[in-house]
Amino acid sequence: MAARRAVSRLVQDTTALFVCDIQKTFSKLVPNGDSLVHTSTMLVNAASALDMPVVVTEQSPQKLSSTCDSLKSALPETASVFEKTKFSMVTPEVEAKLQGDLRAVKSIILVGVEAHICVFQTTLDLLEKGYDVHIVADACRSQREADRLFAFERLKQSGAYLT
Repeated sequence: MAARRAVSRLVQDTTALFVCDIQKTFSKLVPNGDSLVHTSTMLVNAASALDMPVVVTEQSPQKLSSTCDSLKSALPETASVFEKTKFSMVTPEVEAKLQGDLRAVKSIILVGVEAHICVFQTTLDLLEKGYDVHIVADACRSQREADRLFAFERLKQSGAYLT
């Protein structure tokens, strides 16, 4: 008998959108930064329309700027925005949010920069905590395409879903 594959369907009531460090500084450094912001904004709008929670992080915003204006203006009032100084989005504040208001969440849709650093570490941390992680490939960027592609390959091997 063949081994059964995990399906990992996204269910509206148990899914959250995580937006990792899509800041003005980074969006100018990565290829197709405008497309990254546009696609991420569309996903934020969809999550908002579906009443899905949205969690946003900003890497050292005092030094590296805040979330891109168009993306920030699309965030629903219920979005949680956290500053961070480590690579992963899974900070103590985000963990508390996941264990509190978002305890029903089982799946994370993840977008952001850089794919091989912050998105990578966030995905591994979430997988280790038992979440299904769905990485939106056209809404994750790195400055170098090779870094992005190798990160995707490693994340797929680790159990993340690329979409």
